[in-house]
Amino acid sequence: MISGTVTNDIYTIIKFHENNDVNRINKIISRTFGKFAVIDKNWNPTNPKSVPHSEEFWIVKIKMEIRAGQKEGCFVVEPIERIDLEDINPLIPGMYTEKDVENIRFLIPNEQYRNKYLIASTDLKKTINKTSVIVLLRHDDYPEKELPN
Repeated sequence: MISGTVTNDIYTIIKFHENNDVNRINKIISRTFGKFAVIDKNWNPTNPKSVPHSEEFWIVKIKMEIRAGQKEGCFVVEPIERIDLEDINPLIPGMYTEKDVENIRFLIPNEQYRNKYLIASTDLKKTINKTSVIVLLRHDDYPEKELPN
């Protein structure tokens, strides 16, 4: 049974986009994981001027997944810190190990890439036949969640 908790409390990097849906509730969304991510409605930014904008990359904490493991549904995230594009590197084969949990493929950067900001390219994600693809953030400033076997 899919619990929806395997992704809770995971830190990762996503790119935000403006939601062009005319009936939108969420102005800013992401499709980085392969399905939508929205900002937690209970998120209270420490600085009101420091909120995500379209085309920005952010470290986020995944709060929950709605309809876990299914194409429909979404992730609910809490923005933590904006990251400049110049500080982000593409994740390429050989730089990570893979772990499948439920219907999610986790890409776990190798130890030598600790404290680097990495994202998977769209082309890489297209080669993975899972509902979602998440690159774990391995950084000394953020706790790592141990994934179940």
